[in-house]
Amino acid sequence: MAEAKNYTNWALAALHNNANPGAPTASACQGITDASAFTDLSQTIVGTPRVPGRRSTQCNLANGGNCILQ
Repeated sequence: MAEAKNYTNWALAALHNNANPGAPTASACQGITDASAFTDLSQTIVGTPRVPGRRSTQCNLANGGNCILQ
């Protein structure tokens, strides 16, 4: 969850400053939604855990980057 939340915070700050957040670098996660093409805060970022993780992390940019486990 921490890796997805960290990237979400980075993307949120970049988008607020009209900048490109760039692609994520996943290490703890199997994959993270790439926010580099996002143009507004209506999107969500999802972090998919590596095995044996079972629940993904969904972070909502429109709600200030709040994250929940799915």
